Amino acid sequence: MPAAILAPDGWERAKVGERDTRQIIRQWNREIDAQRRDEAERQADRGPWRAVSWLALWFLWLGVLALVVGLMRSLH
Repeated sequence: MPAAILAPDGWERAKVGERDTRQIIRQWNREIDAQRRDEAERQADRGPWRAVSWLALWFLWLGVLALVVGLMRSLH
């Protein structure tokens, strides 16, 4: 059943056919599916390797800090 778009004065100005409505719904579904896929990819990136990477960076930072402190002590 086609939906009618009515003007403020009550006259029917344009009709949105059932085919157009289905096309809009399909487009929305495609967009929702794309968002879900993107979110699933982001969740996959939050695996254990992310924690391992941050831990490695933390140890690297501590090593650089210890190196700087060691150099400062040798200068004094």
